[in-house]
Amino acid sequence: MGYIRLACSVTHVWYLKHLPSYVANILDKPLK
Repeated sequence: MGYIRLACSVTHVWYLKHLPSYVANILDKPLK
């Protein structure tokens, strides 16, 4: 259970860091 919780936490941090650039690519606008 501890490993799964850690994996979810790391994935969540990665998701939050990459979401803005991902949205910018969809909108075809550079992130400023």
